[in-house]
Amino acid sequence: MDIIVLGALGRMGKLLCDLTKKEEDMRVVAVVDNRFEERETEYMGCKAYRQLEDVCEKADVLVNFASHALAKEVAKFAKINKVALCELCTGHTAKERDAILRLSRRVPVFFASNTSLGVAYVLDMSKKLAKTFPFADVEIVERHHSLKQDVPSGTALSIANAVKEARNFGNVCIGRHKDGARDVGEICIHSIRQGDFVGEHTLLFDMGCEQIEIRHVACSRELYALGAIRAIRYVAFKGEGCYGMQDLT
Repeated sequence: MDIIVLGALGRMGKLLCDLTKKEEDMRVVAVVDNRFEERETEYMGCKAYRQLEDVCEKADVLVNFASHALAKEVAKFAKINKVALCELCTGHTAKERDAILRLSRRVPVFFASNTSLGVAYVLDMSKKLAKTFPFADVEIVERHHSLKQDVPSGTALSIANAVKEARNFGNVCIGRHKDGARDVGEICIHSIRQGDFVGEHTLLFDMGCEQIEIRHVACSRELYALGAIRAIRYVAFKGEGCYGMQDLT
């Protein structure tokens, strides 16, 4: 299968381009990044572009590892060229998310803020815990590198929303900014930005007489690139629809 990588000069884009060379059933045919110089027309043995709209190569899957802000542009390209999309950025606004979901009615879309299978299982466990202990006090602590742009992480938001939807009440709050006792059903996310942490998420359930803590630590960014390869292989020849990491578990 042929792939276009958007955000090829970023950490994840570089890793993905490098790892696909070891896969016999896939190849990168074009890469896109606005940081390419005008004179740069090749990168890692394939065509390089500054803008997605200039790409003329045909592909089976478009991978967005660049930015959530490109969601509408990515959706337009995928729709016109009838190419499956792996949308693997975080920080989407409601409008950007809607653009991707609308696209999934036309082409297959793999939409994930985190491509770790381990995190997919954490999401599954968080839903089960929320149903079993609906009135537990729930807190989420996430830690990432100091250069991460979005706060909180997309993964932390996914976990919080999974808990909220599973028990069907409560609000998600970002940090604590008010005095007084916590609200019933409140799910609070705390963010830490330090050094070069790849990603760490801790989910805390307190039922009063017992506590449950689930912690996931990403030790290498290669984890996410390998997850992206699984996602690409999964979505490449699917029918239209929106898929996620839960479909791989």
